[in-house]
Amino acid sequence: MPKVLTVDDSRGGSAIVNAVRSARVVNRMSSNEAALVKISDEQRTNYIRVDKGKRNMAPPEHATWWHIVSVIIPNGDNVQAIEPYHFDALKGVPIASIDWVQSFLREHGPRRASSQSDDWLGHHLGRFCGREDTFDKAGAIWANKIISKWLANKIFKKVRMRDPESRKPNIAFYADNEFQVPKEEAANGTD
Repeated sequence: MPKVLTVDDSRGGSAIVNAVRSARVVNRMSSNEAALVKISDEQRTNYIRVDKGKRNMAPPEHATWWHIVSVIIPNGDNVQAIEPYHFDALKGVPIASIDWVQSFLREHGPRRASSQSDDWLGHHLGRFCGREDTFDKAGAIWANKIISKWLANKIFKKVRMRDPESRKPNIAFYADNEFQVPKEEAANGTD
């Protein structure tokens, strides 16, 4: 995997970088970033991100993304230009997915919170959204971003209880907001 460049990778001595108030770093989209937004590995090199390398006297900011496109100019030449690009790891998640996940948890019961489990909620979400890559790193990251956002917005809750299959205690599950942990397990608490 190619190295992500930082301001420390600039040519020359560190005194050059130390002398400036602001420095920016340009990187191509990584394979992991491309997988999050479902951009093919061949196309990912057409996307670049610009980060502030030094933050002296400037507020922190998110990366600025650009898409490199070909433009035919009046004389017939084909030149490269850039257009703004909005990097959104949640792209492709239908609005109806919130209703789906609430109904799914209500009808089918709690689902494991660990991406290591075959019954992880993220795998079910991936199938609902047409993504079969949740067993891979990039797909798991994508699903975890969505699940984290839903959890923060109280779309469902995280509970700890005994695993019905292995009988191991204190296992994390995602459950419908109305779900009640069985009384004998309530002593373990919830997240």
